Amino acid sequence: MSLKIIIIGATAAGTSTAIRTRELYTDAEITIIEKRNYIGLSTCALHYWIGNELKQEVNLTRNSDDFKKQYNLEILLDTEAIEIIRRKKLLVIQNVNTKNKQELRYDYVIIATGSRPVTPPWFNPRISGLFILHSLEDALNIKKYTENDCVKKAVIVGAGSIGIGVTEALLNIGYEVTLVEKTKSVIPAFDIEFSKMFENELIQNKIIIYKDVKNIKILSDGQKIQNVLIDSISIPASLLISSVGYVPEVKIAKKSGITIGENGGIKVNDYLQTNEPNIFACGDCVEKKCAIIGDNLLEFKADTAVIEGRIAAFNLLKPRIKNPASLHNLSIKFRDITLCKTGITEELASNKKQDIITQYAYGSSKARYIHSANPIVLKTITDKESGRLIGAQGFGRDGVDKRINILSALISKKTTTDELALLDLGYTPFLSPVSDIIHLAGHMYSNEKNKLVYFIKPSQFIELLKNKKEEKIVCILKKQKEGLPQNVSNFISVYAEKIKEIPYSEFKIRYKELNKNYRVILIDSNGKNSYLASRILSAKGYRRHTVLNGGYSMLGHFL
Repeated sequence: MSLKIIIIGATAAGTSTAIRTRELYTDAEITIIEKRNYIGLSTCALHYWIGNELKQEVNLTRNSDDFKKQYNLEILLDTEAIEIIRRKKLLVIQNVNTKNKQELRYDYVIIATGSRPVTPPWFNPRISGLFILHSLEDALNIKKYTENDCVKKAVIVGAGSIGIGVTEALLNIGYEVTLVEKTKSVIPAFDIEFSKMFENELIQNKIIIYKDVKNIKILSDGQKIQNVLIDSISIPASLLISSVGYVPEVKIAKKSGITIGENGGIKVNDYLQTNEPNIFACGDCVEKKCAIIGDNLLEFKADTAVIEGRIAAFNLLKPRIKNPASLHNLSIKFRDITLCKTGITEELASNKKQDIITQYAYGSSKARYIHSANPIVLKTITDKESGRLIGAQGFGRDGVDKRINILSALISKKTTTDELALLDLGYTPFLSPVSDIIHLAGHMYSNEKNKLVYFIKPSQFIELLKNKKEEKIVCILKKQKEGLPQNVSNFISVYAEKIKEIPYSEFKIRYKELNKNYRVILIDSNGKNSYLASRILSAKGYRRHTVLNGGYSMLGHFL
């Protein structure tokens, strides 16, 4: 008798599971249960469609009839899985239109129910102009609404990846956009300095941003949105889209006695098996183990869901492939800006009391003489005890994603940060410089590890300047006529008596102007010349000197 395999859910994880299941079990009876009337929705692309960045005829779902024929399986659309009767190996399903119920017998079930958006308490769906973007129907309704909206004033609540995507989409179709975030930074998954870099780009695109917002209230004429009250500030609005986050969809798992983890996702073992041996789960609905700190966390990513779908299918008859722990990679695009991360952030490491070393490297996406080259900022986070690279973040207009993807692969292989300097990478001037920013990051860590330089973090530098007990002097190595960022200039002007400006081109001659008995902090735009100056001081017998990590370009993001 052939195996009866039922897959609950038909988005990224569900369709991936179905494909791999058919590849492995050619004679199995495979049934997909999906409560919507379509399968394989590309949720991540919905805002691109709203913003007219995709061809209008593009199909954001899979054709269920074609999928059914190609993989020889059954698809029950408009059908909700109600309960798994584990002791009888029966799945109770119900047609969402007729409400008719039936029972399906199974040998194995894979739960791939995904996630659902959080609905905030102030959200009233009866008010016209309020939306949450999650389904194809949501996208269709939003697009239709925007085409008839003459006011074109939007408020986006939630400054995560979806909120940023929707913001860009609405800018593209002529909206004035206000972005509202309850935390103290946009894209809160990143460290504060990278969030601020990204925020500056949003501001340059005339987006109004409110952070650390405590209260939101919708003001309407009884039918349609008129204003949004953000704490005590009233913002005119003809459209509001809420994107405040997601939670795992675990309704059927809970009802069926499947164990739920501490973060609200389905608890699975290393093989994506639940507490019931014949029931597996994958995708947004399950908790994932963090590869760095070992905690179970939530992650809502289509690529992860696809991988897990394949693993779950492979492990049905016999657990063979372990689900890899997650590095919680994230890539954000806004117009021509890219922000990416892999591994843990400095903030998370600090919260977990992990002893780390952080470095900032400045480089170029291509050889410096290529006209289309763009600057890249890269942050590496290293475990101090082992020297292993455990996190990285990058910001720039070109080539950021490929650097972070390389570092992600290296983190998963437990690479040490000083090994980055020796990597054999592909090179041609139009694609990368001869010394890539990854190499530079490795050199910087190696220099500090071998005590060729001592770095001070921007946050530590700020506190050091405020400390009146220690004698110190700040040597600024800016070029002639080079200006400091305004907020940096304002900050250090308070400590004018401690500041000494020496152009780097004159440093070899004028270094004697620095008192050997004082602690010397060397600063330039990005730290490169400060490192060279510190080597000169070491050679001349200076022992108390440090380099500001990231230079005054990075310092500005901490003020």
